[in-house]
Amino acid sequence: MTMLVTSSAEILTAWELPTDPYATQIAEQITASTIQWQTTLPDGSHLHLLKIYAPVVQREELFLGNVLLNDFLFKAVRAAVSECGISRCAQVANDLESAYFIVHGQLDMNRLQQAYRGILQAQIGELYLGDEDSERGIHGHVKTMLTFYKANIEPFPIFIIPHDLLPLLLRRVLDWLLELSSENGVRVLANVSHLPDHVAAPRRINVILAVLSFFFSRDGREMQSFHYFLIEAIKDKRLPEHLVCQSFGVDKIEELTKQHFNKMKASPETVNFQALAQAIAIWSGKVQSAIEEQRVEEVAPWMMSKMLPESAEQVAQRIATGVQLGFQTIQSNRSVNSVKEIACRFCGSDLAVIQECHIIGGVNSGKWLNQSMRKTSNRFCVRCATASYLVTKRLSLQFDGIFPIPKFYNTIFHYGHHSDADLQTIQRQIDFLLTYAPKTKFGIEELEVMLDDVKQSEIARQFQEELPTMSQAEIVGALSRLAHPLREPAREVIAEMQNDVRAEVLALGQGRNRLFVFIMPQFQVRGKESVDFIQKRFSSSRLAAFTLLALLRSVCNCDGSYHYQSLPQLSDEQQEGVFYVGNRPIQADAHLEKYGAIVNFARRVTRYRKGHSLLGDWILLAERLLNEPLGIFSDILKASPIRSRDDFDDRQMRYNRLSNDWAEAKGLGVVDSQEYIALYKTLHDIAKESST
Repeated sequence: MTMLVTSSAEILTAWELPTDPYATQIAEQITASTIQWQTTLPDGSHLHLLKIYAPVVQREELFLGNVLLNDFLFKAVRAAVSECGISRCAQVANDLESAYFIVHGQLDMNRLQQAYRGILQAQIGELYLGDEDSERGIHGHVKTMLTFYKANIEPFPIFIIPHDLLPLLLRRVLDWLLELSSENGVRVLANVSHLPDHVAAPRRINVILAVLSFFFSRDGREMQSFHYFLIEAIKDKRLPEHLVCQSFGVDKIEELTKQHFNKMKASPETVNFQALAQAIAIWSGKVQSAIEEQRVEEVAPWMMSKMLPESAEQVAQRIATGVQLGFQTIQSNRSVNSVKEIACRFCGSDLAVIQECHIIGGVNSGKWLNQSMRKTSNRFCVRCATASYLVTKRLSLQFDGIFPIPKFYNTIFHYGHHSDADLQTIQRQIDFLLTYAPKTKFGIEELEVMLDDVKQSEIARQFQEELPTMSQAEIVGALSRLAHPLREPAREVIAEMQNDVRAEVLALGQGRNRLFVFIMPQFQVRGKESVDFIQKRFSSSRLAAFTLLALLRSVCNCDGSYHYQSLPQLSDEQQEGVFYVGNRPIQADAHLEKYGAIVNFARRVTRYRKGHSLLGDWILLAERLLNEPLGIFSDILKASPIRSRDDFDDRQMRYNRLSNDWAEAKGLGVVDSQEYIALYKTLHDIAKESST
């Protein structure tokens, strides 16, 4: 409770109010999960403690989006209090589902509730289509969602956008198209998509055509065929014929055959982007005129038919479903009153009004749902669909075969005392590790030599050529995170993460001791495995998670609590040196050495299998060693070529041996067994701990 007392005292001191005993009382009320509390100060003024609660759906498809949505809902409280004429309002603590605010002044809760609804209605357009604004809890950029390169199946979650936001959406789309078709279009796409220029260059023309045909098509056929869209757009004067033909190297529309079009598209360096940019600029002017004359449905009829048939004001009410501000509920769940209506597939508590699609529902879309006899129907409520939308807005999308789905991600939460400047340093070091750790094949001894005082400047200069924003101290610090035997498994873990997703570090809420979220990429697909195979194996592994948490703790240089596959609670804020994995608290320092020994052993003995992920295999072996320590260890010894008569290439020998040194045990006919014996002792200790 000490941290809560300190945070409360700092706020009261800044307002020149007495801290004793009020800071302690506030901390006690927060610890007791009080919903609303007030007291009268010696000068007759009122001091309030106000809690806002918003539920989090713990489904992988929308968990991060739900967290980002709640950040928006929480930060709207200060704006609402300000609307009530009260200037003194500060957030003192928060977790994922609740936040506490200290308010000084005469507070009318009915007026506050109305003001809060008004703030949500005023900002709903920015939540969906605005750019990053952490002060208001608006996360991500719309252009991040507009990097898809095919549109035969809806690659943009248009179904959740209120229909009266179509003009704003089209303006954002046109701005992006003009950027893409400009001279710097390749660099723009590379920056937004986190792709190298040589990958972004051939993809640019497909992205332009996909965005054009998706948002401005008149029917599904135009949306699914770039060539058909261009021909039809020329025929009905949407696009100027001479500029489109000039873009693709022909003189008239009859010469723009599908064969010629596909040939030009396959060689994008032959496309005249200057002419294409002029064509898009002319179309942009037509769209702007249609918006001003309130004829927007004429330029994007197919989009209008797919958008949510509710107004932004109605949607603002729906996203507040289940939100409680003090003792007052902002918006109740809509009950299911008809046999034709079903509850949301994700939360199960609100009415499903959004149709099922992969870009919202992820890889499990299209599967049978017991509550519905129809294979396709409305499956998602507005709040859950918005949460999924925010995931795509923050991280972009990926493809599972032909189906566009939100990007996979790993979320790790951390309570700590870090300034915004600290946050930027942490962000740069994580970027460095994700970018260069996979390429850095140095062993521990080589890294130690590199980090020698004499070598530091030389090494830093090599990396600073590509990372000019990082100082020498930051580069050396990032490399030092890898110069430890327990970091080698973490280096292999981050080497397997997707390289087209940028890791991000966000601060949720405000105050002295904040809750931070690390958004880490999920894992690349290898060989025969499904798109989420490695991710599922990693998520269910306590040992693999520990390696990543240990690395992040060394980067943060902070002993606050870390959470993976668990929901942080305000009571965890005071816990130091604790890793929560699957809601199970574990003292990090007491287990890191033992867990590190098991993981290092597993990754070294695991033999690569063609078409399979080595990472996935050693994660599974490490977990089996932890769960059945002595039995699995015995199996490894039997199937390892550690005896002189063993054939290394024998298919029954499923594991690598750890040593080729026969000298000390020549009489026994086995390799040196010190590492096997050391692991046996560790496993024996773990088995003994488990039994007690």
